[in-house]
Amino acid sequence: MEQITLFTPGPTHIPTRVFEKIANSGVHHRTPQFQKIFSEAQSLFSKIVDSPDPPLFLACSGTGAMETALRNSCSMGDAFLYIDAGKFGERWGKIGEALGLNPIPIKSDWGTSPSEEDVLAACKGHQNIKAFCTQHCETSTTVLHPIETYLPLVRSHFPDAITIVDAISSLTTAPLSVSQLGIDILIAASQKALMLPPGLSILSISDNAWGRIEHTDPRSLYFNLKKERKPQLQGSSAWTPALHLILGLHEVLTMIQEEGLDKWIARHKQCSAYAQEALSQLGFRPISKTNPSPSVTGAFSPEGLNPDHLRKKLTESSGYLIAGGQDDWKGKILRVGHMGLVTPHHLEGLFGAIRDCLSD
Repeated sequence: MEQITLFTPGPTHIPTRVFEKIANSGVHHRTPQFQKIFSEAQSLFSKIVDSPDPPLFLACSGTGAMETALRNSCSMGDAFLYIDAGKFGERWGKIGEALGLNPIPIKSDWGTSPSEEDVLAACKGHQNIKAFCTQHCETSTTVLHPIETYLPLVRSHFPDAITIVDAISSLTTAPLSVSQLGIDILIAASQKALMLPPGLSILSISDNAWGRIEHTDPRSLYFNLKKERKPQLQGSSAWTPALHLILGLHEVLTMIQEEGLDKWIARHKQCSAYAQEALSQLGFRPISKTNPSPSVTGAFSPEGLNPDHLRKKLTESSGYLIAGGQDDWKGKILRVGHMGLVTPHHLEGLFGAIRDCLSD
């Protein structure tokens, strides 16, 4: 069992065998050797997300992939609905404004998800919606949104709308089927449960979405999915790919296949339950008991305890790293990431160290 000290919501611990693959300096991206690995990684990823289509790999952050999805599916002035219930939900609106689109938020308080009625009201209150965007897991609040409820609702009112799901912090930690849910564009990134350094994003794109993309001007040379599609179907890319991250991704997906996706997901659920209970016993109040993320657990600190001071003390005394809150939640919450290789045994060590800090 590997020693793990990094328990943030991303980046996450990189397994030794993945590091060894990333460190391979003898591979060039325009060779048959790499093209084979590229195509195999695409195939492995498609199985993970239950998609019949090979994904596209982009050398950018997750935010770059969010922008790419909107650039290629919406034209200037187009309206789209988005779930705004945290820092990353807000980002859809900021991207839309930067692109000259008309972003329409479906708002909910941080720590909650919009209700079915909220989404229904937004659908009934607007016309000619071109896309619907949501996070699966809102990392800033550690809430898992019920996308299985949202997507059919939106589709029933706007059958031509492109559904875009950010699964950056949920992929491989919660059940997620592109085919069953009818997700048009699914976004993943390397630095969360895929256990890689930042810099690689992955887009799983449906035939329906390609129908829109083929007739949309992305207003970009680099973030142009039409340019990427043909070479990536042949194990290559339009631009220099995140070569070493793709080597690492191939290894990560192989590891998940070896353990079995169902077991991999079940382990994350066990870690979530462990973290919720451990934080509760320490006097913290979990943010969500009804729809907690299986990848990261958040909780409000007890009265009189500064969680950022606790985090600093924890790192100085034991080397463990956990996260705090963002924006208005700074200084109010702790966030414990438990993605990738993390097991309840690893969390046992972490929470033992937290207890020691609190008892000093």
